[in-house]
Amino acid sequence: MLASHHLYTAQLFDASAPAASKLNLTAVSSRRSLLFVALGRRVSVYTISHHAQPPVFQRRLTYAQPIPGDEINSITLGRLASDETVVAVYDSGRTVCWKVDAGFPVLWDRPGRVSTWGCAVHEETDAVAISANSHTIMVIRSPHTAPGSSGASSASSASDPAFHADEEFELAGHASNIPCVSFSASGR
Repeated sequence: MLASHHLYTAQLFDASAPAASKLNLTAVSSRRSLLFVALGRRVSVYTISHHAQPPVFQRRLTYAQPIPGDEINSITLGRLASDETVVAVYDSGRTVCWKVDAGFPVLWDRPGRVSTWGCAVHEETDAVAISANSHTIMVIRSPHTAPGSSGASSASSASDPAFHADEEFELAGHASNIPCVSFSASGR
C-alpha cells in the first residue's frame, strides 16, 4: 500500500502507463527492501528505505535480444532452489526468471509460442506455473540454467541462458483463457 502511494504521487516513471489488460505488474521482496515494477518489456527495480520517502531507482531488468513490442503481462516474486527470484511472462510467450541479488542474473529464459498471462512460484516443490492464451497451464518443476551455459545476464547481455527443467507437464482442458494462476499450499 505504501509503495503504490509513492508510485503514483512521486511520478517514478517516464510518461508510460501499462495497458488496462495487464495483470500483476508490481512485487515487493520479502527478504530485501526492493520493489519491482513491470512496464513495457522491462522490470524496474527500486530500493525502499522509509515509508515517507519515495523508492529509489536501481536498475532495469530485461532479457537478451528483446523482441520489439513484446510486453510483460505479469510478474511474481518467489523462491526457487532457495534463491529469491522474480519471474515475468510476456506477450510473446516468453518467461524469464531473474535471481534477486546484486547482479540480478537471468536464471532461465524460456521462449514460448503463445502469449503468457499468469505465473506463480511454489517454493516447497520448486515449481513454476505459467498460464497462456492456449487455454493451458504449464507446470515446470526445478527450472534451471543448463550446465555449461552462461547463466549470467544483465540488461545489456547478448547471451541467453539455455532453459532446462527436471519435469514439465501441461494442464489442458480449459474452455477459455486463464489470466491468473496460483498454487495451493500443497503445491497443486
